[in-house]
Amino acid sequence: RLARVARVWSFAVDVWQNEEEARDFLFRPHPMIEDKRPIDVVIMSEFGAEMVVDILAGLKYGSAA
Repeated sequence: RLARVARVWSFAVDVWQNEEEARDFLFRPHPMIEDKRPIDVVIMSEFGAEMVVDILAGLKYGSAA
């Protein structure tokens, strides 16, 4: 679980280029994951972590997220 959180955290910081904004993203409910907090979804399962990574990738590479 810790490795999963660390991997997503690292990618979030890469996307936002700022730890505070990455933290805000991870701890704020997101509509693409049923208004759950991304950090909670990451902790729940590897599948959840991949959903959050997909959202982050969309933000980084320009698709709708």
